[in-house]
Amino acid sequence: MTDAAKLVPSYSSFDDPINDKLLGIVISLSSEVWTLSHRLHLVEEILQEKSPAFDLQKEIESKTHEEKFQKDSEKKLEEFIARVLRVLD
Repeated sequence: MTDAAKLVPSYSSFDDPINDKLLGIVISLSSEVWTLSHRLHLVEEILQEKSPAFDLQKEIESKTHEEKFQKDSEKKLEEFIARVLRVLD
């Protein structure tokens, strides 16, 4: 460690390190939500431009009720939760 690095204490937003970890989770989730929201908006725009007659809402509702899709979604949700909460380990 350099002398300059010793002069700067490690950054902590809160007195309790758990709160720092929770803040990290919130920031990670916020980043994930923004990225997904932005990309979804782009996909919707592209689909609408390519096929104006395509009813995206109807297709989404139909797909969400399929058993295979539900099982895949549950697995992906478990992986997502594990990824988000890994900071607590």
